[in-house]
Amino acid sequence: MHKKSILYLPGGNQFDDIRVDLPASYKIQDDYLLTVSKKNSTKNVGMNWFKLFILVFLRKIKIWETLVQCGFIKGWFLEFYDYWINVLNGRPITVFDFHNLYFNYRRKNQESSEMTWDNVQDHIHNWQHPSNIGLTFHYVAKYSRLPFRSKELFKYIKKDQQILEYGCALAPMYRTYREYLNHLGCSWVLADIPNFPFHYSRYTYGKDANVIFSTITDELIDDPLRGIDKKYDLIIIQEVFEHLHSPLHIAKYLNERLRIGGLLFFDYVLSDAKGLDTPMGLAQRSETLKYLSEHFQILNGLLTLDSNQTVGFCVGKKIR
Repeated sequence: MHKKSILYLPGGNQFDDIRVDLPASYKIQDDYLLTVSKKNSTKNVGMNWFKLFILVFLRKIKIWETLVQCGFIKGWFLEFYDYWINVLNGRPITVFDFHNLYFNYRRKNQESSEMTWDNVQDHIHNWQHPSNIGLTFHYVAKYSRLPFRSKELFKYIKKDQQILEYGCALAPMYRTYREYLNHLGCSWVLADIPNFPFHYSRYTYGKDANVIFSTITDELIDDPLRGIDKKYDLIIIQEVFEHLHSPLHIAKYLNERLRIGGLLFFDYVLSDAKGLDTPMGLAQRSETLKYLSEHFQILNGLLTLDSNQTVGFCVGKKIR
């Protein structure tokens, strides 16, 4: 996927003010995904354990983040640089440029104007505002510092499972699996609306043979997995419910896609429905949590129905 990989909106530049026409760029990327050669990413279990040991050791002696920030550990940056140059057609940058640009785009993201959420089209449009390219920088920086996203994933994921990461953005759980657990040979579906971080994910993981993408356009918002006929062993929906157009519907929809005894990894952040947190995410919070409590046995975490408290990371087992 090289050159003319995106279309731009008027104005801006190719460094600190990239303005992507995201809907048009997704169509270009759709064509790319139809032609890309798939590769099996399964690796030796010994190598995965060795990489995990190095990560744990460097974090234990508190130098992992320092080595990442200064660019000594830079696999994360080389991955981003590939996307920046070959997809966004950005000017060449260094690790230090990345950090400066991250600050610049984060500031623009925080200065975005008031949003409306009257319909599905508004919902998707809000996420496609050019300032939200800052979210890609945010997640790249976050997961460079925290590449192993969840110890619970390591505990519950099993060989040859069918896994869905819903509302995945940069797909942190799949990234963890891809880097440290891919010897387990699982199959993944990564699903999200056509936003900036998911555009990065589709390019970065597009060559992985074990991945299917479900891009949730406005026509698919109520049936986001249409055409993917699977029952899942494990579904992940983290930092997502508060952003949804209809969280209760999605809770029911995902439950229907789980096998009996399957696992749901979820949380529900308490929000004030500002920024990209939706009014429906707030309005349907209590009802959604009640539904989850009635249909899942909580194996890990605390599912509270307290409307004034964030629900942290939970693992629920489907009981009905």
